[in-house]
Amino acid sequence: MARMNRDRGAASGILESIDKSYSGGKIDFSAAKAVLRKYQGAENVQEILAKHAYLLTVMASLLEAAREDGVVPSSEFLWLKPIDRRLWYMLNCVGRQTPFAEVAGPFAHWRAEKVMGRRSLVPMIDEAIKALEIAVKEVKLTPKELQELEP
Repeated sequence: MARMNRDRGAASGILESIDKSYSGGKIDFSAAKAVLRKYQGAENVQEILAKHAYLLTVMASLLEAAREDGVVPSSEFLWLKPIDRRLWYMLNCVGRQTPFAEVAGPFAHWRAEKVMGRRSLVPMIDEAIKALEIAVKEVKLTPKELQELEP
């Protein structure tokens, strides 16, 4: 939220604080909580919150908006991966054409909400299902290929 409101100092401070505390073994989110309180009522933040129904889709749009102010690589929040793997993969896929399979459903829903311009409580995952079915068909082995693999 800080970065999307052009407060690079606060955004960097949060990441540094979390990074230092993570390497110490216990994550300290106090810097993030203060900035969250500061920007949670901002118009651009409220606009994003109003257009998304789920945490993963909200977070993806917040990251997308933050990147309008410059580069925000996923390496800056690598600490998140062991804590919340799905959220890390979702954020890592922002800006990609194709998501990782782990977040194909939420990613498809996020794209659908963006196209509709509003939140949807009904899961919009048809595109993810179609893509996974195509991918499985491409790698599915025939009985003959399976037999050739046997020793």
